[in-house]
Formats: sequence, C-alpha cells, structure tokens
Amino acid sequence: MTEPTTAEATAAIDGAPMNADRRAAMPGEPMTLGFDLASPASDGAAIDVVAPPHSFALDHAIADASGKVLYPAGTRIMLRRFNAGEMRGLTMLAVSQLDYAALEQLLPRITTPPLYRQAVQYMDPADLMQAGNEVMDFLLPSAAKAGSPPA
Repeated sequence: MTEPTTAEATAAIDGAPMNADRRAAMPGEPMTLGFDLASPASDGAAIDVVAPPHSFALDHAIADASGKVLYPAGTRIMLRRFNAGEMRGLTMLAVSQLDYAALEQLLPRITTPPLYRQAVQYMDPADLMQAGNEVMDFLLPSAAKAGSPPA
C-alpha cells in the first residue's frame, strides 16, 4: 500500500473538505498550526508573555572550557515536576540540601532545554542556586509553601 498524496490527504473527512486549519501534515511536510505565533493579536491588543511557573532566566552565559557558549545569558530554563523514579541513584537528603552532585544528576532529567552535566559544570553559582531553588520548591509540601504550620 502506498502513502496517500497531499491531494488525497486534503480530501473530504465525513464529506466535508478539509481546510488549511484541519489538514494533517503528510510525512515529510511541516505541520502548521493555522496561525502565526509571531504575529500580533488580531485585535491589536498587546500580548503579555508570562514566564512558566517553574523556570528561571540565566543571569550568566554558560560557556565550556574552550569558550564556546552553550547557553547565552537570558536563556529561560524550564523545570518540570519530577517523580520519585527520576531521583534514581540520588538520596532525598542530597537533593534537599542542593548537593552539587545530586543537582548535576537530576537537572538533565527535568530541564528544558536540558542542562547536561557539562553545562551544569560550567554554570555560574548564582544560576545553579536558581535551579536549586526551583528543585526545592518541588520538594516542599503545599502547607509549607503557604506558610501554614503542618497539620
């Protein structure tokens, strides 16, 4: 059986022709969203960009020993909530103390763009502390974040 052509793929779904917003991308074709993320809002209103809740911007560029910039200053690093399995090989104590070796192992697993060990090795201490603060936020129970005493 052969792959359908683009013309066949744009054929009807349930008798209604597919428009540009509904057309699925064929293998080898880029997928389109049906709108341009770079264009301003259609009503002329300004768009406020809000930083993701668990993210930070690098204060200093991360460059390797040869001087090659791995991540420029201002790069937004997002951290996603991790589960217990992603702490494999680490101790809760080491992670909660923001131990360098623990962060070096954990950060590549939970950051976007991924902060690999080499990048963590060359991070400015202030940026590493920012990452550690985000990790610590995941470890705190909701009651501790709210400032209320534990039940």
